[in-house]
Amino acid sequence: MTLVLFLSLTLVTGCGGTTPESSKETNVTSTTQTTYPLTLKDDSGVSVTLPAQPKRIISLVPSATETLFALGLDQLIKVKNLIG
Repeated sequence: MTLVLFLSLTLVTGCGGTTPESSKETNVTSTTQTTYPLTLKDDSGVSVTLPAQPKRIISLVPSATETLFALGLDQLIKVKNLIG
């Protein structure tokens, strides 16, 4: 019984670890203001121009919704997860 308890504690404490400083989350605050019209180009070379700041966002997949929430844009999301 003592051996089982010892091995269990060894296994549990051995699974823990420290997080390297480079992978810890940091809070970044941007002081740069975006100016409009804003033209963005995707990897295929297609350009899209936003004439003004978007007032709403339609999120088509859960992963995109999670990213938008993480960016603090949840107030702009109008349609959440059309899949499922």
